[in-house]
Amino acid sequence: MKKSYRYPGTKPFSFEDRNIFFGRKGDIQHLTQLIGLEQLVVLFGKSGLGKTSLINAGILPKFKESENYKPFYI
Repeated sequence: MKKSYRYPGTKPFSFEDRNIFFGRKGDIQHLTQLIGLEQLVVLFGKSGLGKTSLINAGILPKFKESENYKPFYI
């Protein structure tokens, strides 16, 4: 069994880490709603603030649960 750590270090949280990613519920909810309403959403901020982790472990799992969206990687 692979041991999971709460903080992955310098690498961002991944989809597989979604069960240990917490504390951003409000951000996930707000961004998920915004993506559902707008044609284009831009997420920007300083390096190291958790933008990639928010998308990988917070937003993507929400959309993968939904039948209305099919996320894909570019």
